[in-house]
Amino acid sequence: MLVSWLANLSALVAMFWLTADLGPGHGIRIQSIAHKWVWLRGLNFQGCGPWHSYRFTCLRFISFACDSFMAAAPSRTCSSGQASDLMTFITAAPRPTEEYSKSLGLYLAYVTYPPLYFAGPFLSYNAFAGQQEKPAFRHSNSDIAKLALSVLGYSCTLELLQHVFWYSGWVGSQAPLATLLTMPGLEIVAAVHVLVNFEWMSLLVVWRFNRVIALLDGIDTFENMTLNIDYICSFQDLWRHWHVSLNKFCVRYLYVPLGGSKRPLLGVLATFLFVALWHEVHGAGTAFHWYSWGALNCVGVLVEKLFLGFAPKNSWYSGAMGAATQLAMQWANLPALMEWDASQALGLRILAGWALGLPVVLFGLQRVVGDLEKNKASKVAGDCPAENL
Repeated sequence: MLVSWLANLSALVAMFWLTADLGPGHGIRIQSIAHKWVWLRGLNFQGCGPWHSYRFTCLRFISFACDSFMAAAPSRTCSSGQASDLMTFITAAPRPTEEYSKSLGLYLAYVTYPPLYFAGPFLSYNAFAGQQEKPAFRHSNSDIAKLALSVLGYSCTLELLQHVFWYSGWVGSQAPLATLLTMPGLEIVAAVHVLVNFEWMSLLVVWRFNRVIALLDGIDTFENMTLNIDYICSFQDLWRHWHVSLNKFCVRYLYVPLGGSKRPLLGVLATFLFVALWHEVHGAGTAFHWYSWGALNCVGVLVEKLFLGFAPKNSWYSGAMGAATQLAMQWANLPALMEWDASQALGLRILAGWALGLPVVLFGLQRVVGDLEKNKASKVAGDCPAENL
């Protein structure tokens, strides 16, 4: 497993380097390299093998290698009796050991599967191969139609909101920092709130659309975005409900092999370092804000795991912690939405805005948490019940 991780991370870093943008008029690095060879000058690499498709391909390479290793050492995996849902079961259920070395066609089909190729959701090799034998038609046609209609509804809503709440197209990259810092505190809080919700809804549309297409082909995946971002009151829930399939990947292939709940510090640190690297665009180590984002979220998860697990369980306390966590999550995720200098400055302004809006938010979250405790919205578990980021 270690060799597979090192090889694939090296390939990922190399792909980042080759597809790095060299600036206006220069294109990506592989384009400039190709121009030095006469027989390659006529080719345009600008849209060939983009970084965002390869980083998902990298996950599939790692999944295949780790699943084959786990099949040869079944004691390292969760038993089927520990699976908390069907997708977790088919993800953990090993394939025949000879299949990993002889089924080249199945491997290529998995790596290049069109509906999930560019943006996921991620699907493990075991789950893909198992559904090739027995397609996942457990969803009725009406269920798939409802999912498709929800994609259409969210898409129309997203388009409509762009004409009403303009923050999402302006705050992240277009607004001058001096202008942002002169905005009233409460407006900054509202702008960041709209921006985070825009990211949630836009990614929901992409991932759910891909999942619907895969379902029509008899291939099911984990549903990403399983809980509205405004209902998430902890860093751990954020990671369990946002990019669910990536969380499942990290739990199964990184967190658990490194010790899981027995060594949470090592597992969480390694996971967020990998996730930060995986999100880079212009090359490994060139985007400091992604590592700042990963570090802040890592601190949030570790604080919850190591210190807040012994806190009293009641809706008012949960509401207070939820309000504080909402503030912390805004701070922690600003680096993922804009450059570091802007996110650092806005973080201080958000604190001033929250000082004014905290009582209202606290009351609202208390009500939300109380309702969630009564209705027990389904949560996404890890490969083993005790193993969650």
